[in-house]
Amino acid sequence: MTEKKDVLESSALKLTSRERRFIKFASVEHQGQLYMTTQDFIESITEAEPRPRLKRRILLPRDLDHFYAVTPRASKSTTHMFRDLHDTGISG
Repeated sequence: MTEKKDVLESSALKLTSRERRFIKFASVEHQGQLYMTTQDFIESITEAEPRPRLKRRILLPRDLDHFYAVTPRASKSTTHMFRDLHDTGISG
């Protein structure tokens, strides 16, 4: 196990069940901060366990710029927003 994962797991005893669930389902990371994609968020509500993955995707600044560009403003969102964004939007 990596040192970072050890720290997360050892501190998990102090986290709320919601925080532990967020950590479990978050599939991306930027500068040490974990994020959920819109797909992760939906799966965290509808599934008992996250889908299998080898590791979290590390986001680069250009990835964040892309997410901001494709995410509609609240006033222009639709009922299909989560389906349309899939893995190209994040929440933290």
